[in-house]
Amino acid sequence: MNQRYQSGCAKPLVIMLLVICAICLICGPARATTVTGKVADAAGNPVPGATVNFALINIGRGNIALESGTSIVAPALVTATSGTNGAFSIALVGNDAITPNGTLYQVVIRGAGITYGPFVYSITGATADLDSLVPVATFPNTASQVAAAQLVPPSGCAANQVLQWTGTAWMCAASASGATLETNGTSNAVQSTLNFQTSTANAAGLTLTPTYQTGGGEKFEITGNSYTGNAATATALAAMPAQCTTNQFATGIATNGAANCLQPGFANLSGQATAAQLPATINASAIYDKGGQVYNAKAYGAKGNGVLIYNCSTTTASPNITCSTAAFAAADAGKAFQMQDNNGTNLVTTTILSVTDATHVVLAANATSTSSAMNVVYGTDDTAAIRSLITIVIAAGGGKIFVPPGIYILNGTPSTFNALLDIPGVALNAPYKTIQFEGAAIPLQVGAGGAPYASTGAFYAMSPIVAGGAVLLADPYSSSYSSVNVVVENLLFVTPINPNYSVVRLDYAYDQTVQNCSVIANKAPNGSLPIGPTSSQGVGFEFGGYGGQGLNANLYVQGIYTGFQLNDHSVCISCYAQNVFRGFLSQGGSHTREIYNGLVQDAVRGLELDGATHIFAQVDFETNTYDIYTDGTAMKGFIYANNPNAAIGAIPTSPGLVIQDANAPGLILPTQTLNPNGAVTTLNGTTAGTLKWSQPMQGTALKKAVLNFQGFENTTATPQTVTFPTAFAYAPSVVGCTLPAGITVTATQMSAVSMGATFTAQCMVEGQ
Repeated sequence: MNQRYQSGCAKPLVIMLLVICAICLICGPARATTVTGKVADAAGNPVPGATVNFALINIGRGNIALESGTSIVAPALVTATSGTNGAFSIALVGNDAITPNGTLYQVVIRGAGITYGPFVYSITGATADLDSLVPVATFPNTASQVAAAQLVPPSGCAANQVLQWTGTAWMCAASASGATLETNGTSNAVQSTLNFQTSTANAAGLTLTPTYQTGGGEKFEITGNSYTGNAATATALAAMPAQCTTNQFATGIATNGAANCLQPGFANLSGQATAAQLPATINASAIYDKGGQVYNAKAYGAKGNGVLIYNCSTTTASPNITCSTAAFAAADAGKAFQMQDNNGTNLVTTTILSVTDATHVVLAANATSTSSAMNVVYGTDDTAAIRSLITIVIAAGGGKIFVPPGIYILNGTPSTFNALLDIPGVALNAPYKTIQFEGAAIPLQVGAGGAPYASTGAFYAMSPIVAGGAVLLADPYSSSYSSVNVVVENLLFVTPINPNYSVVRLDYAYDQTVQNCSVIANKAPNGSLPIGPTSSQGVGFEFGGYGGQGLNANLYVQGIYTGFQLNDHSVCISCYAQNVFRGFLSQGGSHTREIYNGLVQDAVRGLELDGATHIFAQVDFETNTYDIYTDGTAMKGFIYANNPNAAIGAIPTSPGLVIQDANAPGLILPTQTLNPNGAVTTLNGTTAGTLKWSQPMQGTALKKAVLNFQGFENTTATPQTVTFPTAFAYAPSVVGCTLPAGITVTATQMSAVSMGATFTAQCMVEGQ
């Protein structure tokens, strides 16, 4: 009766009391150890708001943790939070007050962008500084709280026995005796027997030696003098197979441990394969272009890493350069280098000897002047790479050379034809070929504000070129033209200020097309170029001449002596010249040259013409000394239309220019007959001299004349007088020179009264 009562009523009460007691035991233990520390990131900076989690682990290998053997310690997660200085503090039950032994704390720290741990600590004493504690390397080997007699052995085995495989069947064995290693189907517990079995079974005579390691575990070592492979060999094969020859790769490992080597289909897989490294069946010389073959200049060795700086300074006879722009790096040592004053003088071409820092370098040559405004250009010389690529493309039957964005320095020795880049000439009966140069984008017209040169493919002509040479040249062949068709698109050509050579000269190409290209003399952004460069052999683009028709469009030249030189069969559409001596030079031959929709600005001579046939329309002339200038020879048919509604005028076969325009503002001068270069008047004197006058087309409001003295003197002869073809309203001013004493200029004439010595000069006379 009482037993049933306890079962039915007393038992729930007992369970409830036990739960309450357990809760009290869990919550009740005093936290005897104060743990402190500081959370910091990898740089040592405090981490505020980080959580530091403490959790009991390894609790006596599965038993309940007790405080001093009485109170239960809760294994729940306990968390502290770091303050603004990264410090934290928390009260815990010390491990030295917890039984059984071996109960430890696992600590994990988490903060913004950091996670440390888990670490295992033994926290003891009244206080503990986590920063100075050393984590426990291994868990203590605490004894199991389960008696051996409580372990149930496998079926059929006695107490403390385990199952052991004999090779043919399972048998019971004492658990303390350990297990044996099976080799070649035989169980071996003796080390000497094991060594014998392995050495006999291995053809290479390998010996497998097991040894017991302190702290538990076994170590197996392979030894044997006849083994040719080793760990070092395996490591080498994984990286770069030293056992293989050049251009070979490991395809496997032989039975003796050596590498099996084989040369693959490509000769070099570590980078860009060159034509010489490719098998002959796919060599570039065996590929005939079908119209879509593109050759990337950078894939063939060109770097395009040129740099232009405009704020450098130096002193005379010094190799040291200082630039405000921090652009130099250690790798720039040895690169080609050029500097020039902003006014186009003191050009020095050399190399960088050493780099001091980002703003200072030492050159291999000394400066020739002291300047605080030097234009500096430096970079890897790409001449050889581009020349090699041209040869490859020609050998392949033609193709397109793509020039990625960048500034490509050309500092090589000029060729036989005095050019930096040659397109080889071929005989007329040779296969017709097309070679095309194409930049990445259409270059911006570089006005006074400057433009980013590296936005498209840009060639910088650094190497000194013989006067009359060229940067890009279609070579002549046997005094005739080349049958190579040349196409140049989207490229920028940059030269030092005042070059004395042609930049793009394609007059020997049978056909040529040049479009969306610019030629400029290098200058500082927002800087200015002088009107009328002095190197008379400098030409931006030279077209036509010996070949067939040439089509050229959307071209721009700035700062070169002659913007465009047009020979026979030349057509120039939307061509612009600025800051030049002459915008267009139409010279030589007898065939038509055509200019449409162009501009000449800030030139001495806008359009300089000879006796050939010229057609031009919609050409804008702005702030030029002369808009149209001829050499005074007979013209064969000059046609000029300033706008679609303008009347057409013609130059007769005799000297003298006749221009007619129904819209007077469209042309500079009204209808009249003038010789633009002036009649030559021979002046008598001890030394024969001449004076040339010309009346440029500058309108009726402002008239100009050029007095060109060439060794003139009249010390012994009668003074000479030259009458202006159109009288000034007032006595004009003389600019550009100082007339010798005795020469006077009136509104109608120039009077040479007396002169004590010969005089050679060109003077400008202007007025109303």
